Amino acid sequence: MIKKAILLGVVSTSILAIGGYWVLKATAKSAPHYPVYDDLPTPAVIAHRGGRGLWPENTLYAFQKAVKLGVDMLELDIRQTKDGQLVVLHDEYVDRTTNGEGPINSFTLAEAKKLDAGFNWTKDNKSFPFRGKDIVIPTFQEVLENFPAQKMIVEIKQAQPAIERAVCQAIQAAKKEDHIIIGSFYPEVLKRFRQVCPEIATSASPNEVKLLFAAERLGLTDLLSPAASALQIPKQDGKIEVATPSFIRAAHDRMLQVQVWTINDPDMMLSLIANGADGIITDYPDRLLNLMRK
Repeated sequence: MIKKAILLGVVSTSILAIGGYWVLKATAKSAPHYPVYDDLPTPAVIAHRGGRGLWPENTLYAFQKAVKLGVDMLELDIRQTKDGQLVVLHDEYVDRTTNGEGPINSFTLAEAKKLDAGFNWTKDNKSFPFRGKDIVIPTFQEVLENFPAQKMIVEIKQAQPAIERAVCQAIQAAKKEDHIIIGSFYPEVLKRFRQVCPEIATSASPNEVKLLFAAERLGLTDLLSPAASALQIPKQDGKIEVATPSFIRAAHDRMLQVQVWTINDPDMMLSLIANGADGIITDYPDRLLNLMRK
């Protein structure tokens, strides 16, 4: 009697699993498409923080130089000041990139604007060629206004207080909905942004990337309906190779763009091009552009 009950349980579970598989397969949808991806070359040359290996990161100066160089996209980071203004800064603290000290959310915008955002940039730890050059922390609005036609990846670097609505409104005011991809390491940030701004493309959260990666290993990617339209992934995570040809193909099967960060070695760039990466995020966009020209 017990064996019969166990057998019935196994059969029922199997039927449910098979039924669930076919339901998921029948209802799965490809990733949504957004105009930001139209006309992008493969691979797109993406200047990480404007090309932080060449000039002071996340500054108008860096973005101007990168655009003049001929990059396809700018990558930048957003945080909020004490008085609620959106500024372009990677770190929580201003110490690494400026002559100031403390968290950016302890500064008003006026106070942040007094900092020298080129102060600590150096190639050799001896010379500091951008000190005193009037390079400051830009606002998000200034970046949008100065580069109206430039496509960008914008990473929201804080989860609290929530700034997704403010970011969305800034993009809408600049009429750049078709030029932006929003990224974040915080799943809750991406979830909130998709709710308030569904017309703007988003990249996958780390959890979404892990799910797709596991599904690809199991041959189950055709069951997934991605909410994101792009994967922004490292080439490698510890000892695990992430940006493999098979994973990139699986992402493409779900109509996802694959943009790999942060790649500065030319041989690694060539490898990713061969693997089918749609974009390469680099501190040295000049190196990737030289490869593309060759």
